[in-house]
Amino acid sequence: MKPKTAISLTREQLLAAKPRKRVTQALLKIEDASFEKILNQIRGGAAMSEIAAELGVHVSTLSRYVNDPARIAETTAALAASSEQWLDKGLREIQNAKGFDHAEVQRARAFAQECARRAAIRNPRYSDKAAIQLTDGDGQPLPPQQAIVVYMPSNNRD
Repeated sequence: MKPKTAISLTREQLLAAKPRKRVTQALLKIEDASFEKILNQIRGGAAMSEIAAELGVHVSTLSRYVNDPARIAETTAALAASSEQWLDKGLREIQNAKGFDHAEVQRARAFAQECARRAAIRNPRYSDKAAIQLTDGDGQPLPPQQAIVVYMPSNNRD
């Protein structure tokens, strides 16, 4: 028989379990906060580290909880929905970097890039990577072809 993980146990089973007291207490804190509240914070653009700190648990414990197979679909949808919030954070930071302080503007740009990166992780639609596919005249994809390219530098010796 496969042993049960702490995440798959009910609240009563968690209270009865004693071997891993710290994990049990952390999961109880998460359960007390409610999964829907956590999803709303994710949708609002909160980072997992911020949510974990607010709950008083380690970020890996929270990540294990929200990425449990029973919750992964809702978590993925909430992460995708939060990507706009991350882009807005970056834009607000750039807009607030007023004046001619070059260091402040560079800091705001770096923060905006990090926010855009996080948005792309949460929702691949916001990624800069573009898939390019070559097609023939009928719109059918062309098969990949191997080619050997040899570059001969021109050193102007005749």
